[in-house]
Amino acid sequence: MVDTPSSRQDLAAASTKAGRRVLLVTAHFPPNRRAGTHRLLRFARHLDALGWEVSVLTLDPAFYRDGVPLDPGLLAQVPASVRVTRTPVAGRKAVGATPARQPGASSPKAPGRSASRSSWTRPLRKFWNELTSTPDHELPWYFTAVPAGKQLVRERGIDVVVSSAPPFTTHLVAAAIARSTGLPFVADFRDPWSRAPWGVEWRNRGWTGWVHRTLERRTVRRATRVILNTGPMCDGFVAHYPRQPRDKFLTIPNGFDRDALDSGVKPVSRTAPAGTLVLCHTGNLYQARDPRPLLRALAAVLQGGTIPPDAYRLQLVGGAGGEFDAVGEVARLGLTEAVEFVPPVSHGESLGYLRAADILLVVQPDTAVQVPVKLYEYLWARKPILALASPGAVADLIRDGRIGRVVQADDEGAIREALTSFYLQRETLAQDFVAPDAFLHDLEGTQLSRRLHELLARLVDR
Repeated sequence: MVDTPSSRQDLAAASTKAGRRVLLVTAHFPPNRRAGTHRLLRFARHLDALGWEVSVLTLDPAFYRDGVPLDPGLLAQVPASVRVTRTPVAGRKAVGATPARQPGASSPKAPGRSASRSSWTRPLRKFWNELTSTPDHELPWYFTAVPAGKQLVRERGIDVVVSSAPPFTTHLVAAAIARSTGLPFVADFRDPWSRAPWGVEWRNRGWTGWVHRTLERRTVRRATRVILNTGPMCDGFVAHYPRQPRDKFLTIPNGFDRDALDSGVKPVSRTAPAGTLVLCHTGNLYQARDPRPLLRALAAVLQGGTIPPDAYRLQLVGGAGGEFDAVGEVARLGLTEAVEFVPPVSHGESLGYLRAADILLVVQPDTAVQVPVKLYEYLWARKPILALASPGAVADLIRDGRIGRVVQADDEGAIREALTSFYLQRETLAQDFVAPDAFLHDLEGTQLSRRLHELLARLVDR
């Protein structure tokens, strides 16, 4: 466990009763290094320090889907006293498994028959794919996770079940475990579900849209408490479910563990020339997070003559989605020397890039109710932030903390102005954009986990 002695003592002092037992149900846990992992790891660590007996139910890494990013180094942050149960995914082959030889695979089919079979089986395959991936692709895990969870409740005397999503299958697993055992159930929503602003087409069309809406409604009804990680998301759930008690819903934002981040950072070498401001973004850019307006604005600034052509070095750590052809756009705009594409790195190295940068970049358009985990790590790094974001939770956090500038992600003129302003005040950036200590204190992992501890303690002790 990565903590200072003082933080451990503070957490221990908040624990009033030993022997409480919690089961955390999550698909994101080390060595998975997706953004949600850090929230669940934080909860596990701090609840453990607060005297809870923590059990975690998660996927066996051998059954992760292709493309899940891994960081085995995160395993060192899991306390030895936290008991982690990892289960396979029904119907999914383990990594390295040899596919079974299909009977008759070497026997060719007549062309006409093959084409005919394809024409009438295609709708069936489409329906089956949708059926087995609604609400998400981890649905098959439900069939191994629920029995395992029930067994954990019996063997370990679990008092309360907590799930965190996405993927939303984790809520279905936890609800089933709690329903069969009579335990209180807390559903933690890191993202919106059926009313998310992205994926509107598939979330609302036909029978799959109905399933998403129905499963979310049932999850909210069955949950003893519902946690949302931003205030706007909480307000949205309260408004959408007016028949549910208002005190069922509460906000526990994402945050940062200063001690864990300080000890986990891996320094990286700064490659930009002296006098060049490094503008750094960590994590992949995809879907609505289009870097091209930023690239065009950067080219206009560097080639416009107002500031030097080497004023900025843009680091994209983790890359950009192929749908944007960011590499090609950089070449077309003549930014080859100004933009650095860094392949995916470990969490520690990612923190190193934040520490070495001058300004940090977040791209979060059209998600007014969300704050990405990376933004809290940016707060830890205590660097000015350029937020390309719509009005909402991200913009509010930046302005409340007085830690940067916010412009619309597609407003190239405003982005140019922000880049120019940052450069002109480069000598005083560290003084001009400093979050108040009290603001940062409220977002410390110890404080946020204490709120979860108090909630769970009330449910268990009542």
